[in-house]
Amino acid sequence: MEALDGLIMLRRACAWWSRLLLLSMAAALTAGSCKRVPPPSEVAESRNHAPPPLDFLLVPGVRAGPVTRCVSESALVSLIGPTAVRSERVVVAEGEDTPGTILFPQDSAQSVIIIWRDTVARRFPGRIETRGRSTLWHTQDGITVGTAAATLEQLNGGPFHLAGFGWDYSGVFRDWAGGRLDSLYDRRLSFYLDTPLNVDTKEDYDSLLGGLLSDRSFSSDLPAMRRLNLRVISMILLFPDEACRAG
Repeated sequence: MEALDGLIMLRRACAWWSRLLLLSMAAALTAGSCKRVPPPSEVAESRNHAPPPLDFLLVPGVRAGPVTRCVSESALVSLIGPTAVRSERVVVAEGEDTPGTILFPQDSAQSVIIIWRDTVARRFPGRIETRGRSTLWHTQDGITVGTAAATLEQLNGGPFHLAGFGWDYSGVFRDWAGGRLDSLYDRRLSFYLDTPLNVDTKEDYDSLLGGLLSDRSFSSDLPAMRRLNLRVISMILLFPDEACRAG
């Protein structure tokens, strides 16, 4: 009789534990099924506030890698680290400098100079300039340091205008002459061009540049310009004045 009573109690205990296990599983399934799914508007909002990508893409008027229109130096320190961000006075014209910031100062291929609109708080970039003889920075259609003038003409669907040589802004880009890149880059992307040819003597200088020694604009398809085999030697990304407001 005692053995029978023990068997009955054992079965009851097993049944109790089985019910408890089933209740726990049901609770877990219910909690999973009730997990809140954010609406599309919240998903889109979170994407809009996501940090910019750490790439080397120049999007004129919008961003240069992590440098967006309303970024500050302190935000860049948080984003890419203090060793990649250096405060420094940078030259903006002959005999003139201003508070600026250099990104990736240890590597000229990655390095860019930021010139701020708000030079006190070091925020709101006005323009960004590449450094060095080569760079990883590029536009979506491949314009970068080293790009040939002929390639720029192909992308533009025709010639463009640049300044002459022999002065402070020798070979600076002026405009796209109404070409395809006009609406995409006008007043938001600039660059300097120079010849890779050796100009070591006055004879070389006069022979190659004699007719182009001026601060006026020239068309890139002039025979004298073609002979120079011009290449982009630096790039400047510009942000519009109304991009950010101090607050």
